[in-house]
Amino acid sequence: MIQIKKILYPTDFSKCAEQALLHALFVARKYRAELHVLHTVFFYSSDLGVSEIPESYMEDFYEVQEKEIGDRLRNLISVHEKPDLKMKKVLYRSIKPAPAILAYADEQDIDLIIMGTHKRHGLEHMFLGSIAEEVVRRAICPVLTIRELDELKPVKALNRIMVPVDFSEHSQSALVIAKEIAKIYDAELQLLHVIEETILPAFYNNVFASTTDIKGKSHNALERLLRDSAGPDVKVTFHIVEGHVARQIVKFAESFVIMIKSLPITDGFFYIDPTDRTP
Repeated sequence: MIQIKKILYPTDFSKCAEQALLHALFVARKYRAELHVLHTVFFYSSDLGVSEIPESYMEDFYEVQEKEIGDRLRNLISVHEKPDLKMKKVLYRSIKPAPAILAYADEQDIDLIIMGTHKRHGLEHMFLGSIAEEVVRRAICPVLTIRELDELKPVKALNRIMVPVDFSEHSQSALVIAKEIAKIYDAELQLLHVIEETILPAFYNNVFASTTDIKGKSHNALERLLRDSAGPDVKVTFHIVEGHVARQIVKFAESFVIMIKSLPITDGFFYIDPTDRTP
């Protein structure tokens, strides 16, 4: 069983942060983990660089913001903190939110970050960027991101967790975490391997292994990966498909509630979309 003793929940008090809080509370109680509730106080000016702003002015700004935000964090914690759940209020000064989240997670040896992600698309995403995306790519611990919903939904037992596997070391790490999450959500794992399409001249058809052979070997490799991985015993279904990897993962995930993915840049992260799209 993985050890989750400290969970970091960054909040900007938005709707997506509210949805993420429900999952943060749920997971923290399951693991009896300490929940760190963090808000980043940052100064933004479109006209002046930070270095051009008088230090006294910035200090006054931070003090006002920290008093107001501190009160909001205390109120949030007072509503949710119970004898079975310890919560910690954190105010962190930084120029940008993502570096603050990453720095605090590193300083405090956080085991898991749970945060919301906004519905930003197109130019808005290009210029404002995605805080969650930066955290996912750079965090040294797993990151659980919750997509913004129009209406808050209570956390309940989720049915299926899809785990794309490319048999790399990062896939192994993600699978261990996926099994733990499947256990606490009472979900079934869907292990997926995508065979990348390769277009070859007809001359090579007899030289290379057939798709059937590749699928058989991939299925055996998935079974071996599951058998050798740590973590609790959970229900598992294996899937082998062909095509462009990213597109097939997205296509396969459209009928699922949760996707768990791993990136070469991280030890593995998982992404939760709580929208109920299960047929």
